[in-house]
Amino acid sequence: MSLDHSRRSLFGRLFVFVALAALIGGCATGGVRGGSSPDAIDTLAVQRWDYLIARQADKAYDLLSPGYRSTRTRETYAAAMNVRPINWKKVTFVKKECEVDRCSVFLLVDHTIRLPGLGVAKPQEAFAPLRETWIRSGGRWYYLPSE
Repeated sequence: MSLDHSRRSLFGRLFVFVALAALIGGCATGGVRGGSSPDAIDTLAVQRWDYLIARQADKAYDLLSPGYRSTRTRETYAAAMNVRPINWKKVTFVKKECEVDRCSVFLLVDHTIRLPGLGVAKPQEAFAPLRETWIRSGGRWYYLPSE
């Protein structure tokens, strides 16, 4: 009887361990490629900008809508974004306003920009309030560029 109780206790602990591992693993992978919940957008919008700040636009490309990606290759997008004369420094999530499959995301992006044509030698610090559109497609959230 003691052996039977030990087995049940062992299997019970094993079950709890496997269930917790699956739960933790699911949380770790859900935010990167876009969860189905609008809650994922807070993280995704900031993540996309973190890639752009690090001049890793090739990674930010994966967060673009499938329709937009069908019109530009990863290499073309990355080349265009990584050579911009602006130096993005930091992004701050402000808020979002969501409908069923569409959200407006409001962010502040701190940046520096050189204005040599205007006779300003020193880079100018500024921030830009942005409104981005994110759409749900195939159960995932993506940034929809306005261009």
